[in-house]
Amino acid sequence: YTENFSDPSRLRIGNICDHFAAFLDDRGVTDAVLVGQSRGGFVALEIARRRPDLIRALVLTNSASIAPRYPAWQHREDFGDMLGGPENLRHDLEWLTVVHRQFSDEYIAEVTEMLSIDAAIEARRMHAAVASEYFADFEATKQALVEWLRSGAFDKPALLVWGADDPMTYLDDAMEIFGLVRAASPHARMHLISECGHSPFAEYSDEFNALVTSFVSSLP
Repeated sequence: YTENFSDPSRLRIGNICDHFAAFLDDRGVTDAVLVGQSRGGFVALEIARRRPDLIRALVLTNSASIAPRYPAWQHREDFGDMLGGPENLRHDLEWLTVVHRQFSDEYIAEVTEMLSIDAAIEARRMHAAVASEYFADFEATKQALVEWLRSGAFDKPALLVWGADDPMTYLDDAMEIFGLVRAASPHARMHLISECGHSPFAEYSDEFNALVTSFVSSLP
């Protein structure tokens, strides 16, 4: 429900990261534990690279966006059975996940309504209009992030929580990412959840919350 950017050129991953960092600055936050899933995992890790002064630790969850083996614009030959659009929301969410009990009729109706408001439709149109520029910038930023990770520069505590049956990103990705973030991290942990897809926080919410709470309470 937030306002769209007035200038479509601001729809770049770097600008999105800077926008969120400005949000933290505005509130005087300097020790955030960021939890990021999917492309949000990329944003969290990129903010740790750009503004380490804001970050205490990261929790990264099922993010092909930060997996080094894929280009930013597409990490697989297709997107399986995903259809896209508000009218296909339940289908796509269920394809991405193993556990579906969280997708109540009320939840689907609320999110469908959110995706159908004029501002959301306009946001998708704006993204489509600048897609080539967006993904070119995203790829350049990703290459810089991967090189930064490979240099051993990431030195924050990190927790990876990964759904082992995600159709979009795989165990090999999780292991590769964990190998990079733990190289210089003072406190790195990884937790794999079987029979879990793209959204561990929704599929196993109690377990996910307990893991994150335990991780944060154990930070040095």
